[in-house]
Amino acid sequence: MLRFDDQFQELLEGLQFWFPCIGRVETFEAATQTCEVTPLVSREGTSAPKLLQVPVVQMAGAGFEIDVHLQAGDFVLLVFCMTPVTLWAHGQDGETNASRPQLANAVAIPALPRITGHTAGTSPGVTIRKADGTISFMMDATGVKIQGDVEVTGNLSASGTVSAGPAGATVTLNTHTHGGVTTGSGSTAVPNPGT
Repeated sequence: MLRFDDQFQELLEGLQFWFPCIGRVETFEAATQTCEVTPLVSREGTSAPKLLQVPVVQMAGAGFEIDVHLQAGDFVLLVFCMTPVTLWAHGQDGETNASRPQLANAVAIPALPRITGHTAGTSPGVTIRKADGTISFMMDATGVKIQGDVEVTGNLSASGTVSAGPAGATVTLNTHTHGGVTTGSGSTAVPNPGT
């Protein structure tokens, strides 16, 4: 009886380009952007073997990247390529000879959450969120909305109005006033709410 590796490779060899399937992440190595993945497929009752050091596809372009740090239990889409992905990942840009898809040429595409309705009722746009909804960054036609604590390293500048404080008692950075002002070396009171 053929081992699953051989059975799966036999199946791959019957395909022209690629064979996608869902996989479950077992471990993730951030330094190398690779993971160990178990393909959630079986053949003739035999489960698929765990794939090691599978490159994780991250969104990137124009010198910018979006990094998704996976964890055990996350789901990914596995795609089996016709060329060695490791050559490209290590800087080889030239063409390579195509072959049949190989188990060793798998890549993992993240962001396959279970259907939970998180996007129901939201406006069209782009949202980066924590799965439980407690932290989010949303960009749509009206602007940018951030939910959660924000930490900035570096300079921060704004050309418009900057306001802070609870509703009805906000303080505007460039127009607010202070109480308790007297001439001399004393300090002013805190800003007046609503100014």
